[in-house]
Amino acid sequence: MIKFFRKIRQNLLLENKTGKYLKYAIGEIALVVIGILIALQINNWNEERQNHNNTISIFKDIQEDLLNDIRETDRFLKLYANKQDSISLKIIKGEYNQKDYLDSLNSNLPYIGTFDYPLVISEQSFSALSKNIIPSTYKTIIKDLNSLYVEDKHFLNQELEELKSFTYNFQENLFNKHWFRELLYDENITKKATSYFSSEAYKSKIMLFRDRLDRVEGYANRIRLKAIQNYLVLNEITQKKKKLPKTVDEYKNGSLKMSESYRGLYTDSEKNSLELIEENGLLFWYNKKQIYFDKFLLTELKKDSLQFVMVNSSSVRINRNEKGEIEGITVFSNGEVNSEFRRINND
Repeated sequence: MIKFFRKIRQNLLLENKTGKYLKYAIGEIALVVIGILIALQINNWNEERQNHNNTISIFKDIQEDLLNDIRETDRFLKLYANKQDSISLKIIKGEYNQKDYLDSLNSNLPYIGTFDYPLVISEQSFSALSKNIIPSTYKTIIKDLNSLYVEDKHFLNQELEELKSFTYNFQENLFNKHWFRELLYDENITKKATSYFSSEAYKSKIMLFRDRLDRVEGYANRIRLKAIQNYLVLNEITQKKKKLPKTVDEYKNGSLKMSESYRGLYTDSEKNSLELIEENGLLFWYNKKQIYFDKFLLTELKKDSLQFVMVNSSSVRINRNEKGEIEGITVFSNGEVNSEFRRINND
């Protein structure tokens, strides 16, 4: 092919057809430029396809981490937080006596408030995203994952450190007491021990423990819910036809399943707007002007009565006209009317 074009150039020069030669040369240059541009475009397509494939692969790994996070937070909430909360509440109410502390069935009772839980959230696969060029179509997903693995995990770790510091100090204080060591090793509860466990000072310590535990529990529950939500979103991209894990499936088709669609755009008297949007069968309160969290999950208590899953003090009532059509919503905070919104349209 190269010899063919060279022969044409030589013939044009020998025939002294300079004008035609220049036109031919320009045409040949144009072909070369076009060829380069096509090659570059094909290369870009290949790179985009490779980036997309790499991203999907990382998303699948993130799903595995999310499942681990769901299981880990489940264990924390069921095996540690719920039990500690229940026992500590009885201590504060003075429902345990001397016999209870010596009962083998209550072997953990003297230790309440002295040990923390090593709750660990996985983020290895999420960290790998920073090493890959992510297609712009996944911008929202990255934002949601960032909210989980950067913001929420940061606050969870802060609260875990506070809980750890408190429990270690409480433990050290108790283990330095001679009567406490007797209780643990000789199963002999003295008057001093009985007096201490029924004192207001001890109950105050347990109340402080509960306060720190409640904070950790709140973020653990938030992370668990966000992990399930993000798993559902990623599943639509990576393996839509694959059967959902039991925990995720129960979440999606259980109490969070809506009786009907409440989707739509709403505005208040000051022109502030919000949307009720549906993603993967779940309903969210969405406000893009929110500084930190712009999307909150809603659950249906009963028809036209909704509650924020992660903010139990706030709820939403759906307002209808005489025809049964949705005309607006009322937002409540701690049982009091917080704001009113009129429906503009539905999507």
